[in-house]
Amino acid sequence: MTDTFVPSKYQEAIFTWVKDGQGNAFVDAAAGSGKSTTLVQASALIPKRTKALFCAFNRHISRELTHKLNQVGSTMECRTIHGLGRGALVAALKRSRAAVQDVGEPDSKKYFNLCEQYLNTCGLSPFEHDIYQLKGHLKKLVDFSRLTLTPATDEGLRYLVEHYDLDIEVSDDEWEILCKGVQQVIESGAQLYQKLAKIDFTDMIFLPIHLGLPPKKYNFLFVDEAQDLNACQLELVLMARSQGARLLFCGDPRQSLYGFAGADTESTQKIIERCEATVLPLSICYRCPSSHIGIAQQIYRGIEASPMAAPGIIQVIPAEIINQSAQAGDYIICRCTAPLVTRCMALIRSGMQATVLGKDLGKNFLDLLEKLEKKEGFRFEFLTGYADEYQMDQERILGESEENALQIALLRDKVATLKALRQAYLSEGGSSQKGNLKDFKIYIEHFFKPEEDEDGRRIDYKSFVVLCTVHKAKGLEAKRIFIDRPDLLPHPAAKGGWQTEQEQNILYVALTRSKAELYFIDGAPSSIQLLKEALPEDAGQVSHEPVAAIEDIIDYLRGTGWKRLTEPDADLLVFGHRKDAGDLMLSLPASFDSPNAFTRIATVIKDLAEVEHISTSQVFEQIFAYRDGSISCVCGHSLRSLHEIFGYSLNGHITNCEDCGGNRTSHVGNGWRQCLACGSYTSTENRVSVEPASDVEEVETPVELEPSEETPHEEVAPVELQKVRQAKASTKTEETKKAGRPKKGKGRTRKNCSFDVDVAAFLETLSDFSNYLEEFVKTDPAYAEFLQSKGDDGEGSEELEEEPEEKDAMVQVGVEVVTLSCPTCGKGVDAPDGTLLFSAEDWQRLPQLIDCTACKSPIKLPSRSPFRKASKKKAKA
Repeated sequence: MTDTFVPSKYQEAIFTWVKDGQGNAFVDAAAGSGKSTTLVQASALIPKRTKALFCAFNRHISRELTHKLNQVGSTMECRTIHGLGRGALVAALKRSRAAVQDVGEPDSKKYFNLCEQYLNTCGLSPFEHDIYQLKGHLKKLVDFSRLTLTPATDEGLRYLVEHYDLDIEVSDDEWEILCKGVQQVIESGAQLYQKLAKIDFTDMIFLPIHLGLPPKKYNFLFVDEAQDLNACQLELVLMARSQGARLLFCGDPRQSLYGFAGADTESTQKIIERCEATVLPLSICYRCPSSHIGIAQQIYRGIEASPMAAPGIIQVIPAEIINQSAQAGDYIICRCTAPLVTRCMALIRSGMQATVLGKDLGKNFLDLLEKLEKKEGFRFEFLTGYADEYQMDQERILGESEENALQIALLRDKVATLKALRQAYLSEGGSSQKGNLKDFKIYIEHFFKPEEDEDGRRIDYKSFVVLCTVHKAKGLEAKRIFIDRPDLLPHPAAKGGWQTEQEQNILYVALTRSKAELYFIDGAPSSIQLLKEALPEDAGQVSHEPVAAIEDIIDYLRGTGWKRLTEPDADLLVFGHRKDAGDLMLSLPASFDSPNAFTRIATVIKDLAEVEHISTSQVFEQIFAYRDGSISCVCGHSLRSLHEIFGYSLNGHITNCEDCGGNRTSHVGNGWRQCLACGSYTSTENRVSVEPASDVEEVETPVELEPSEETPHEEVAPVELQKVRQAKASTKTEETKKAGRPKKGKGRTRKNCSFDVDVAAFLETLSDFSNYLEEFVKTDPAYAEFLQSKGDDGEGSEELEEEPEEKDAMVQVGVEVVTLSCPTCGKGVDAPDGTLLFSAEDWQRLPQLIDCTACKSPIKLPSRSPFRKASKKKAKA
């Protein structure tokens, strides 16, 4: 044993049994408990002269374990169970010398060919029977009969179909043909080995048992991943025992998922009973944070968190933010396949590298395509219809029995996945609109990636977001795990018995993959409770509220009056100075990787809900609505689009100010706007005119009011406003001077307010002026330097008008007219010939934001009239 290894109390008990115990034992190992490490350390305790075998799960693991065994000074031999059986087959051929050649590589087509040969002898008419489908059914029965050592009788085969949910439903005469064929094909396969040394992968473990060929004997055997042993593998291991040999099995019964390989949820109990094994617990999980262990204990109480485990993060998040939140190295896992295909394509379209694991899954869909293309008159453009027809036929065969509910649900997922793959294929760049079957098959082959290379080494997709089913995630771990469609865990179609137990195992595997952060997309599994009280006091916050992307929250804050008080690249983003929030400061994390990121986000959302007097869920709705552009200004444009054009300092649209004739306004609340030229506020809903918080002469003037059934509480004027004048007026009343009108004078004329020209021009020189509070702009030293650089000596607007204007690329100025073109599409605003001519008089009536009739994009006009300089030159001339 190594000097650095410190065993737990459970490992000490296992080591004591290896050194001093008797008989056989089963180590009941929790997820992430280090069972392979425990077995390696235990191997060093076996006397070096003892013939011992370590049975590994695959060849790659076998090579890794061989290296680790050598490191601890163990003399144990390490092989896979299939390798053990192949050795027995090779030795038998050498003894008999009956075969004309040595055992070669497994032939995956061996039993397909044997099944086809048998069915050809049955005289079946291809017009009355689906020969291809019958061949697949027969091959499946042959495989499961060998893996489970089930007799090829009518009763035994019907048990296999029912217990393993094999999608085999045929007529009585076809079933009789299949039953006779199973035993005949198995015998033909044995003869093919004896004569030509041809085997397939399952033959390696089946034929030594079927033909009574003994494998090499050992005095001590370790068997890892014992929960996934099928009856054939277990029998072969037991055949390798010498007289008085001891066996140590190690596995996690809660991770028994490979029913499709002939194992089942009862495999562990069968091992314990068959071998009369002592059960030794290995309960401490060294992978998962303590909060994750807390919810895993709702399924298996025996799992324990490591004393050194971090609290971890558990969070329910909305599906909308996955594209922004997922990072390379993350895993997104799901009970079914169809949601993964859709999610993968969404990630790829957003610019992420994403892939779906499961090369064998791709083969299943290729097999389904082969069935569909045999339909009479098959055409690829009608693939969806053929898939629906196939689904209805299979559901009709399975019937409405509750026992087949899970099988029907998985059938529907399979068809839905095929449709999603077709949609993804057609949307790929370079594919024709209709597509073709050949290219679609190639697309499927490349869409699903293998988990392991040819040598059994697990492929590292660390530069990808990896998507896979929970079955494929078994044995994997990652810092961040996202569980998609948690409503399918456990699958609602599972109907009691072993199905329910298997589904609970799948959920258990999903919950124990993460090393730090665990996220449930759009909800939590129905069979577990995410209660804060069930977690350690210092655990990461558990919340059922959705979480918006940090970028979306930042945009929303800046678009609703909050000023950013820290640098954009700071680790903690602080916002404040919102007028109706007092001294409240909001602290956002820079990314989801920041410490306590979701806790800080939840606090910000709660504070926003209190400020805006709405619920937290409504805050999220507002954030998403602003992000999607569905919050519009009274001018009809998206508020977010306006911010992208004019910056966050303009909290609204550009329109003519009714008080001073200027053309800059900004919303300060629901239904309110403020002129940046004169500072006056106006209601956009009931036309309330109010005076600004400045020393402007007060004039009480009646203003026309439009009827309003109700005035929400939020419609009150901002606290800065000193007075609100609201009165009814006759339609015949002549236009009078309005409250809040600025006094005429230097820099405060109708057509040129100094605030409009000077401050706006200064702000436009800055890359980011959202942090500037408007009332403090003129006290900024940079503002004074700006005025000086422009030659402004404080004499007002006359000299400002002489300063050269910055020409917008879309405007060409002439002496009499202006030619205006849209910068987005290059066409005119509303003229088919691509230009629009304005005179100086026309220009004065234009708003600063108009729509291009060609592409509908908003166009920002220059803040000053382009005619001014031309007019002065003309006058001097």
